[in-house]
Amino acid sequence: MKSVLIVSHNVLGGSTGMGKTLKTYFSDTEGITVHQFYIHSEVPVDDTICTDYFRFTDSDALKSRLPFTEKGTVFTQKDINTDLDFSRTDRGAVGSVYQYGRKRTPAIFLLRNLVWKTAWWDTRKLREWVKKVSPDLVFFAAGDYAFTYEIAVKIADYADCALVVLCTDDFFLREDKQEKTSESGSLPKRKKAPRDGSIWKNISNEYFMSAVHRTMKRAECILCMCDEMSDRYKALFKKKTYTIYTGAVERDVLPKEKENHMISYVGYLGGNRHKSLIELGDAVSRLELGDGPCEIEVYSNEKRPQILSELNQAQGIRFHGEADPQKASEVIAESEYVVHVEGFDPESRKAVRYSISTKIADYLMNGPCIIAYGPKEVASMRYLSDNGAGVVITAREALEEKLAEIFTDRKEREGIVKNARSLAHKNHEMKKVGERINKILSLAVDSYSKKRNGGCK
Repeated sequence: MKSVLIVSHNVLGGSTGMGKTLKTYFSDTEGITVHQFYIHSEVPVDDTICTDYFRFTDSDALKSRLPFTEKGTVFTQKDINTDLDFSRTDRGAVGSVYQYGRKRTPAIFLLRNLVWKTAWWDTRKLREWVKKVSPDLVFFAAGDYAFTYEIAVKIADYADCALVVLCTDDFFLREDKQEKTSESGSLPKRKKAPRDGSIWKNISNEYFMSAVHRTMKRAECILCMCDEMSDRYKALFKKKTYTIYTGAVERDVLPKEKENHMISYVGYLGGNRHKSLIELGDAVSRLELGDGPCEIEVYSNEKRPQILSELNQAQGIRFHGEADPQKASEVIAESEYVVHVEGFDPESRKAVRYSISTKIADYLMNGPCIIAYGPKEVASMRYLSDNGAGVVITAREALEEKLAEIFTDRKEREGIVKNARSLAHKNHEMKKVGERINKILSLAVDSYSKKRNGGCK
């Protein structure tokens, strides 16, 4: 295998969680040339893994209806700006549209899928680029919009190459009635979305799952974030599945006593994480420990006015806005504790129950003591708890007791960090992740080649 074409929403590397995850997967793969097709209004800022990009945005999709136009932008080595701290360019009016789109209503799903369904994205320009890339495999980072699945399959079919699907969040098993297992433990094949009384939601779900099943049928295998996700998807889609942890670069972190006892949160606040963070901050402020932290230093690119208002009014929260990569690293290095939170509402619990955040890998490898607050069934909480690699709190009434305990017990903190490092070297070393990715993708290419040549399936 020589050439891999990534199809994803976000640009590789960059300032998004998916971009960072993709970078860790391909940072230490030998003998692979990486190319990428992506749709978000970002610009490439990383040239260490990929120097050949094709971007086709929502704006391009809308404008593609105009006569005598062929949209899409190719970025080569000379176009990559490694000096930029942030890859996203969705500021002003475009940024407002993306913020509105985060509401994820059935109408928004249907409208965006319709825009892309009728857009002229499959242009001669794109086909010539794909032909030049000549990929042995399309690596599709799955999301929650049907049109991206259709794009991945069409590109793989045009290139006549293998397709592998990466699932970092669960978009397929969120309805309770679809989760019930048989006595043998297998999941029923989901053919249609359940009826919930909302005609638009039902239409959106059924269109989405139809695209998903077509894509999984075309794929050679599915990559998942944890073993439980792998087991569920293997039963649901009847495909080979593999668990792939995100990688983390080990940095030189000098152990030192943190005089300010700082506790920090750096990252995304979607999925009602801000509510859990506010509850955690309130508990921190009420402890009033003389030698412990009294508030959480929060760094996030959150822009929603209502959320910002709640954060700025909350006790035990100090909101600083977005941190560039260098600032984020400095904050974590200065902290005695880093926070990971997940939302407790039913929809958020379902959305992240099989997800393990990219930043957890970095915290395990380089960070101080992890404090995790969220539902006990969420994969990230189970992962930290099962390995003793973080202070895991799964109930609001236990917050103050657990926090007081870890804030005053230095030996326990040191033991947790030691366990974290051990887990990081077991599952998250870049070389190990790269070797596993390389092996799996090579098997997928061989499998597709046998099918194409009339061999055994």
